[in-house]
Formats: sequence, structure tokens, C-alpha cells
Amino acid sequence: METIRRPDIKNYRIYLIIAGLLVSGIMYSCDRFNFFPKRTHIEGIVLDGISFEKLSGATITLKPSQGSPATTTGQVTVDENGRYKFEDVTIGNYNLSVKTEGYKEIIADDIALNDQYAFIALLPVSDEINMITGGITGRVTDNQGVPLSGVSVAVSSQDMALTNGFFTAAVTDEKGHFFIGAIPLDKTNEFMIRFAADSYEIFIEENKVIPANGIIHLHAEMQNEATPDIIFYEGFENNHDNWDKTGFWEVHQNAAVYNKAFPKYVQVAPNDSSAGRIPDAIKGEYMAWFGQESRGNYMGQQSPYDTSLTGGTGTEANRGELISPWINLGQVQKASISFWSWFEIESATPHPYGFDLMKVYVIQDDTNPEIFLGSLNPDITQLLNDRDALPLTSGGFNQAPVWRFEEFDLGAFIGSRIKIKFVFDTRDHRHNGFRGWFIDEIKVVEKDTQINFSADLPQGITR
Repeated sequence: METIRRPDIKNYRIYLIIAGLLVSGIMYSCDRFNFFPKRTHIEGIVLDGISFEKLSGATITLKPSQGSPATTTGQVTVDENGRYKFEDVTIGNYNLSVKTEGYKEIIADDIALNDQYAFIALLPVSDEINMITGGITGRVTDNQGVPLSGVSVAVSSQDMALTNGFFTAAVTDEKGHFFIGAIPLDKTNEFMIRFAADSYEIFIEENKVIPANGIIHLHAEMQNEATPDIIFYEGFENNHDNWDKTGFWEVHQNAAVYNKAFPKYVQVAPNDSSAGRIPDAIKGEYMAWFGQESRGNYMGQQSPYDTSLTGGTGTEANRGELISPWINLGQVQKASISFWSWFEIESATPHPYGFDLMKVYVIQDDTNPEIFLGSLNPDITQLLNDRDALPLTSGGFNQAPVWRFEEFDLGAFIGSRIKIKFVFDTRDHRHNGFRGWFIDEIKVVEKDTQINFSADLPQGITR
């Protein structure tokens, strides 16, 4: 009778270990040779680039960029909320395009997709818009990949003189997402994008080319700021009687003040849900404002002959100055001034040599003429006609206003004492029914600016 031998348990375990190592090695090799590629997803929103209407039903096409190891292709339909998503996408570089009736096709080229997902807003404009436009979209995180909300994302032409600095802006949402559409490409297609947030280093993307009818995608990683020495600070929370104020300048406490010129005389931007309410301070309860609390705008006495959607017609022009106390730069080697700005002015003729001017000057030792630092009025081509009642804001033409970071170099004034002067000047009585200019969190610090933009004092024109 044949004897049945009991298996050697020890050897059996060794066989299992060896088999496991062989399988692991095969799987590792397969992954290295792309048999098991890493995957993530792409999500986004599709909106009219000007009206922000949700383009539900639009078709989104995804395909790999030429020469990319990416392998996923597909089409999805935009849902009723304007949203779309491509799941289980292999990493690599992709192209996204959107088509819908009545709109120009818009393409996001060469989206670099790694193990983190990508957010892509697609913002086509109507076939009726003659000018070529493009846009910017993406995410902002810290250097650990944590999304950052409330980041100011501002756009200037790379040659800042072409647009007089930053001309459109957005603020990141709770997921760190942002998008800016309908950027005119008539003057240039090369832009600079600045990311700014309290307690973080300024992050700048330079020489970014926006293709015609294209969207570029950015992922900005921001680093914690090494706190610079503060030479002067004003948040308007405490005693601010040492500031000189003329015209409609006042220090305003957060309150539910609404623009009484809205909606009969002025409109708000399509993506502005404020119903004409003025903003709260970016920090704390107080901020400086050129405007009248009784009216919620800077029109002053309204003309008895004013009619609907004129932008608000007053009886006279309005001008005012906000002047700081003395600031001592005698003991420092470098200096710059920064502040946060929120504005809504006319879009009829708002450029730096037009109307509703917002200018910044330095007064030096009371012995020299004031020196022009810069103007916040952008020099861009508006995409729509009949603009009398439409706003130009810190967010851009006919865009919801946002708190936007501003910065100017003070290196030319080292060794002296100075005052900073903010000037708002309507220059005429027309289109003055908008909410005005708000300033908060003014800091003079001992550091250089990352962007040194100086412009000649613009000469005014007449209508």
C-alpha cells in the first residue's frame, strides 16, 4: 500500500512567499511599463465667458496631446449646473474642447495631468463677439497640496504698459479653484498672472501665452511668507483721525449699504449676486471708501434730468484725496507699499487717461511736488457696446468686484519721510452712479516688490 506523505508546511510557506514576490515583481514591472498607469480625474464648469450663463448640454471632448503617454479619450455632456467630469483618466497631457450651438469652439491645450486632479473651466464666447478672446483657469494650493481659498489672482499683459498693469482678477473658492474668461487678445497674447494671499509669498507666472479661443491651465503652489519688517500699517480699525480726507472719502464700518442707483441707473455684473451692496472690509470692520453712505455711490447730487441706465448722472464732477500721516523711511534700505483694493466705476471711458481715475502719489518732505506712483485704471478694450450702465471693477470689465492686492515700490524715497496720497477723480458728472473705491490693509514694509511697474502720469481727455 502506497504511503501518503504529509506536505512539508515549512516548504509550502516558502513556496507562497516566492510566488508572492514573483507576482509583486511582475506587477511592479507592468506598472513601470505602463500596464497599470496611474489615474486621476478632470472636472470643471462651462459658462458663457461674458454673461456667465451655464452652458448645459454642451459637448466636451477629451483626447491626449500629441506625443503624450496619456491614453484616455472620451466625450461628456455638461449637466444642468454647468458641470462636467472625466473619471479614471490616466496621467499625461491632454486637450479639452467644448462645442455648443451659437458659441465659438474653445480649447484647453496641453493640460499636464499628474497624480493630482485638474480643474478646467471652459469659457466660450458668443459667435456674435468679433474680438478674439481667451482665458485662464486652474487651482491654488499650499506647498503641501492643501487648497487655498480667498487668493487674489490678477492678470496683466507681460508688458505691463500695454494694459496699465492688472486689468482683471478673480478670487479662489473653497477648493482653490479659479477662472477668468473673455480676456481680449487684441493688444497681446502674452500675460503675467500674480497670486497673492495674506501670509503667503507672492507667486508669479510670467510669459504665459493664451492662444486664440484658448484656455490655459495653471496650478500655483504658494509658500508661507517670511514676515517682513513693517514700517507703517493702517487697517482703519483704531484711531485714523491723522489721515486727511477730502471729497467723499470716509472711513466706513461694515454695514448693509446698497447702491440706490441700482437697478434703474446702473447694473451689476452678471456674476455679481450682491444686489448692489457695498463690500465688507477685507479684514476687521473698517475700511476707507470714496462714496456716500446715504446713496451707496459717488454720484453726489443727482441730475433731475437723469434717465434710466445712464450710469447715473450727477450735477457736477467729484474729486477727493485720502492722505496718510508721515511715514519715516530714514532707517531702511528698501521699502514698498501694498494695500487691498475693491472698486466699481464706469466702463464707458475708464482708462488711465479717461474718467473715474484712481491714482496713487507720494508726498515727500513737503518740499517737492507730489510724485505719481501709479493708476489702477486698466487700459483694455471692452467687449460690449452700450456700456453706460455697465461697471468696470477690480474683477474686470462687467465682472463682479473682488478685493485685489496692489503693490508699488518705494525704493526711490529711501532716506526721507513721505506721505501716501490716494486720489479719486470722476473728472465729469456722467456715469457716476457706481459704488466707488474701497481701500484696506495698507502696509509699508522693508522689502522690494516682485513687480516694478512705473507709468507716466496719464493726461486727461474730454468726452
